[in-house]
Amino acid sequence: MDETTFRARMMSADRNLKAGDISAALADADALRVALLAEPVVDGDQHCWALYYTLRAQHGLERWTDVVALMEEYGALLAPIGSQNHAFGASLTMEAVVRAGRLELLPKWAVTCFVERLRTGDGESFGQAVQTALALANMAAPSEQTERRAEVFDALVQAAEQVEMLGLAEQARDQAAELRGTTPS
Repeated sequence: MDETTFRARMMSADRNLKAGDISAALADADALRVALLAEPVVDGDQHCWALYYTLRAQHGLERWTDVVALMEEYGALLAPIGSQNHAFGASLTMEAVVRAGRLELLPKWAVTCFVERLRTGDGESFGQAVQTALALANMAAPSEQTERRAEVFDALVQAAEQVEMLGLAEQARDQAAELRGTTPS
């Protein structure tokens, strides 16, 4: 799709999101994704942005199962739109997996969110991401909360190792072990 047409269609979705007309934003983003996928050659960056707006609109409409399905299939495609946006998308997905009753997916999306927040170097946003993941883990059944919190620290270990922050990985490993009442490996 030519850049001018693409930008005009994306700006429509953006304006609708900002105006609070989330249903219209979702319609715009979905229509754009369909049009992009019908092109003889799909521009990956354009598709990433349309996906991002679809995600944001679905989240805004609290369509939790749809967010999970979308991100499970296409979530890795958010990487080209930058760490900040990718982290935000993963954060929205963390909430969606919990609200959709798919807590087993929380660690996966926490890893993605944490890695991308660490890559931005924004310590405050990273700290908020960790606190958000822990709060979401606390939404599990009381009998599962401790293990779900430990899984968040396991996710932090994976993320820290990916970006070679071994001290942070060790601290997170210790936290997970403490929650489980075990000795760190």
